[in-house]
Amino acid sequence: ESRRTLSKPMRQFARAPRIARRPRRARRFAVALFALVAGACGKSDAKKLRTEFESWKDTPYAEHGTTRTGISNAAFVREMFHNSFATYIPGTADEQYHTRKLVVDRKDLIPGDLVFFETGSFVFKTRSVGIYMGNDEVAIARRETHGVALVELGDAPYNTTYKTARHINTDPNAGPPVF
Repeated sequence: ESRRTLSKPMRQFARAPRIARRPRRARRFAVALFALVAGACGKSDAKKLRTEFESWKDTPYAEHGTTRTGISNAAFVREMFHNSFATYIPGTADEQYHTRKLVVDRKDLIPGDLVFFETGSFVFKTRSVGIYMGNDEVAIARRETHGVALVELGDAPYNTTYKTARHINTDPNAGPPVF
C-alpha cells in the first residue's frame, strides 16, 4: 500500500526503527508470557538443578578450577547446565554475560536463569555468576571457605551487587544455545 492510504499512526510506525516499534507494555507482556510458559514447563528443570546442586554442594572454590576438587563460578554454572540438561554454555562469566539470550528482570526469575553479580570500580570490575534455583536462592561457587553453596538473593552482598540475569533455553528440541 502507498503511504497516502495509511493512517497517520501507521505512517509513524512505518518510519520508526524496529526496536522503537515495540511499546514498553508489549515488551513487558512478552516477558511475562515467556516467564509463564517457561515456569510451567520448568518444574522438572528445577528438580534436575536441585539434584545436581546437591552433588556439588560444599565443593571448594578454586580460581580457574573445573573439577570437584575445586571449581570457579563460571565453571560451576557450565558443569551444572551440562550435567542437568546436556546443554553446553561458555566457560567464563564474561562470555556467559554477553550471551544473546533473553534478559530477565529480577522479579521474573525462574529456576535455571543465570544471575550475574558485579563488584569493583569502573575499570576493575569483577563479574561472577550463579544459577537461580527458585525461592530467591542462587547456587554459586563462593570465594569464601564454603565453596559451592546456596545464597539468598536478598542478602548482602548479593542484593547490592546484582547486575542482571539471562535465560538459557534448556528444551532439548530447541537445538543448541547460540552465544
